[in-house]
Amino acid sequence: MLFSFRTLLFITSLFVSAGTWSSCIKVTDKSALSDAAIKAGYTAQNWIGATDTNTGNIGLPTVISISNSETFQPSGTLLASGIGNFLTAATGTPYSSKQVLYRCDSADAGKLYEMYSTNGDSAFAGAFFTPEVEGAYYDVERNVAVRMTNLSTGEYYSRFWKERQLTADSWFQDDKYIYIPASAFSNVLYEMFKIDSRKYFAYQNPMDRDTWTQPRGYIAFKGPGLITERIKAGLDHASDYYGWPSYWPGAWSTYNSVTYVRGALCKITDYPAIVKIPPVAVGILAAGGQ
Repeated sequence: MLFSFRTLLFITSLFVSAGTWSSCIKVTDKSALSDAAIKAGYTAQNWIGATDTNTGNIGLPTVISISNSETFQPSGTLLASGIGNFLTAATGTPYSSKQVLYRCDSADAGKLYEMYSTNGDSAFAGAFFTPEVEGAYYDVERNVAVRMTNLSTGEYYSRFWKERQLTADSWFQDDKYIYIPASAFSNVLYEMFKIDSRKYFAYQNPMDRDTWTQPRGYIAFKGPGLITERIKAGLDHASDYYGWPSYWPGAWSTYNSVTYVRGALCKITDYPAIVKIPPVAVGILAAGGQ
């Protein structure tokens, strides 16, 4: 994220919203929970949101190998993939499944959404789509594109916001409030592909540790009264990022978790393995021996 611009927008949004009544709130301690919620096992603690480096490990291989040959490793080759669990991979400090992140009025049912997008204002983290792989965006490493799939909707992440309506089976509700726990949010399929284009990149050395702090994808929560209510499906993330980072509960990133290795690679197409079995007499086998 470009912190200076987003911080200004965040502060401006606070002043604009100051006089409005909020139906939903961000939950940072147990004082926002009812006795019923606590007895049901729900808890709460402070969480900082989707800052640039507050991300977990998606589960990709630690080394991503990239061939210099377009023939050996053609465009569209899957380099690596992993499934990021929202509870453990979307933030540096894991959530528990029953950690409540938001509380809304009961009347807000039907107005609560998970919003998700790529990092639409970063050239190397989700701003530019590559036509070589459906749903993929140029990444920080040369010849690499990233595609993220929301595993609840099956849809690819895009720089244009998408939404998933939350339903009663994903929250806890008492006679007054709806509590949105961390378990309500979606996991991600994170894929890296080889592409031929060199249009956008920051790294191209024989070996590059990914120290790019910009997350590739974000998850926000939208509910009545929150700043994030201004995020609408179809809006461009490049200019619409209300509530970042404090009101966004998660982000997907490879920051400090992978190393790109570039050069000549080898592929084994056939291995004529021969296993030698020691001779055994027929009589021994007939007698049940081995």
